Amino acid sequence: MFPSEAMAVQPIKILGPRSADNTEQATGNYVEVKGYIGVLVAIQFVGGVADNTSLVGALYTANASNGLGETLMTPMDGNWGAATSNQNLQKRTYDLKQNKGWIKYVGTITGGPVSAMTLLGLARPQVSSNNVDF
Repeated sequence: MFPSEAMAVQPIKILGPRSADNTEQATGNYVEVKGYIGVLVAIQFVGGVADNTSLVGALYTANASNGLGETLMTPMDGNWGAATSNQNLQKRTYDLKQNKGWIKYVGTITGGPVSAMTLLGLARPQVSSNNVDF
């Protein structure tokens, strides 16, 4: 990544740090992401995974915070792998042309609990015509 690209992106908290015993607890609320362009880089970190447990992440997009028109987003670099070990770190990229304005993370848990999991995104906000475009 070039310096101008790195300086242009903004962090987005898609799923705040949490521990989860089941999929419902590993699912976030919709976060507004209107006004971002290009690619969303999503970074998932899972600190701890119980024995015989896996977590598989997915991003969904919708027209509103209530999930209206919800659809699964397709990563550009393949689906999320199953997090089955401690200190699991993964990255996926999404073309924001799929974005309907709101996104949420769903972590499907099979087995027991996971701990210290979070999902952060990096994306570039759209700049007005009055600003310099990197």
